[in-house]
Amino acid sequence: MTGPSAGDAITSVTSRYPSDMSNVLCLKLAGLKLDESGTLSWPKRRAIPLIVLLFLPLVGSLADPARWPPTPKRFVEYVILQCWFVVLEVVVIGVAYVGCRTFLALAPDLDRMLTERGLAAYNDWATDKLRAPSQVFALIAGGVLGVEALAFVEVTLGDRSRIHVTVWSYLAVFLAAALAGVGAYWAAHGAGLAIRLSKQGRLQLLWLVPVRTPGIERLSRCYREMFFCAVIGTSLYLAPFLYWTYNLQDSPTTEDVHGWVTGANLAFIAAAIGVWVVLGAIPQWFLSRAVIRARLRDIRRLSRRLERSRVNHGASASETLAVAGLLKQASDSPTTTINDRTIAAVIVGVAVASLPFLFQVARF
Repeated sequence: MTGPSAGDAITSVTSRYPSDMSNVLCLKLAGLKLDESGTLSWPKRRAIPLIVLLFLPLVGSLADPARWPPTPKRFVEYVILQCWFVVLEVVVIGVAYVGCRTFLALAPDLDRMLTERGLAAYNDWATDKLRAPSQVFALIAGGVLGVEALAFVEVTLGDRSRIHVTVWSYLAVFLAAALAGVGAYWAAHGAGLAIRLSKQGRLQLLWLVPVRTPGIERLSRCYREMFFCAVIGTSLYLAPFLYWTYNLQDSPTTEDVHGWVTGANLAFIAAAIGVWVVLGAIPQWFLSRAVIRARLRDIRRLSRRLERSRVNHGASASETLAVAGLLKQASDSPTTTINDRTIAAVIVGVAVASLPFLFQVARF
């Protein structure tokens, strides 16, 4: 099943939802299906290939004693890391499903909020981003980057008594990083959707209090949840790297790679914070711009009405007071989708997730 093409008639978000979700790569790989009502079905036989692939590195590492680490302690760490990547892969697929279900709940409010131009913009965005080649490219790129990172760690640490990497380790990292690549793909383009929809003439917001439009409120909450998922997901994915480099201080190769490891940690934290800020701030900023435009439009209209009622001697005092009351209500309405609790949560989330990296840098 494929979604509506760019040349088709404009389709509502709700009506195209089942076909769109069936083309989300993570869900397709897992064998999940959605019917026209958004009800989930999961034919188990369709998930067998993915389940086999996800558990292959773990099973392979256990069934390949020739590649086992030399000490019991390293063997336990080796197996735990393999299990860690399996859990990460399951979590990514689960988050993809929860995100799609969250979007299903949002779809009716989004339909009511979008103008015809806004709906056309959404259709163009969804049709373009759901194309299989783009998602597959993100999948492969994520996997390759993960393998490159593991190769860097292996070469850097060098001392096999401190890290044990096998072909099964590379396969586990490739699979986990590949799914993370698809997750990053949707996070980035999801943020871009806010930019598209917030352009002039694409949203119809509530009069007087545009920020209270249900579609704006739910879309803003969806972006907040996406931000927190990105923070948690990034931290979980980088945990193995932090664990490996934690053992580096006493390694005989420490002096040779000191600068590389410190630079890698600083690069990771800089890149992670940049991504988190983009995902957390950019969508909210563009949604807030749309709110401000609608609010200023209402204030200007009411200001003109109030001025006309004052110069019109036939206007009643009650009419003038009513317009003045509406003008005050519009003037007092919030101007942004971001509140103090959101800002505090973002700062705390970024700070807590950054602490392990800063600790690693401080150790060196």
